[in-house]
Parts: sequence; structure tokens; C-alpha cells
Amino acid sequence: SVLFTIISVVVTLLAAYPMSRADFKGRGFFNTIFVITTDGMENSSREYSSDKVKKMIEKKKEKGWEFIFLGANIDAVETARSFGIAKENAVNYHSDAKGTALNYECVGMAIQSVRRKGKMDCAWREAIDEDFEARNN
Repeated sequence: SVLFTIISVVVTLLAAYPMSRADFKGRGFFNTIFVITTDGMENSSREYSSDKVKKMIEKKKEKGWEFIFLGANIDAVETARSFGIAKENAVNYHSDAKGTALNYECVGMAIQSVRRKGKMDCAWREAIDEDFEARNN
């Protein structure tokens, strides 16, 4: 996959979109939650390195962006860490219908917690963790 390239290009495009809090005045929300989902290891990005991606992500985190990393067939926590994403926001999942459905459900919970509380609740990932552990044993 070209994971580094995809992350870098999409972060750049989102950052270039001219939004401000005034654009959302009265709507009750203004947060960027960037969700990275991968089913394997990075091996073919040529233009972007993990260091370049990490610097880009760290700059966006300083501006309040939240990052979630969902990884299958890799060590998601370690891979996310290499991008500057906190272990609390990284989770391993099974890349099948059930695992993917749980991803959508749980990311929805993360978005709801940010909209309600202004920050992501760590509970968003519990069902994915439970499913991954139960099916790994």
C-alpha cells in the first residue's frame, strides 16, 4: 500500500480547505477527527516517510486534530506510535465483516463523544479490543 502517501495527501488537502470556527457558528461542532484504517503494512510509499507523516500529524495535533489508527495484520499501536498517534487512539482489529462493522460503530462512538464533550472518550475502542482479544485466543 501507499499508506504514507495517502495520509500525507489527505491531511494536506484537509488543511488547505478554508474552514474556520465562524463557518460552523451555531452548529455546535468544529473538530477534525482523522481516521486511518489499514489492513497491512506500509511498503511502497516513495515520496513520504514515516518521519514526514509523523511531523505532519504532530503539527495538526497541535491545532486540535484527533487521530485514530485502526490496523489489521500489523502491530497497530506500534505503527501508530511511529506516526505520533497515542496508543489510546490505536487499535488492532480483525479485517473481516464483523471487525469492519465494529470499526464503524466504534468510530461513530468516538465522534459522538467529541461532539458531546469536546474530547474523545477512551471507551470508543472497547468493543474492538474485546472482539480482537476474543478471536485471537
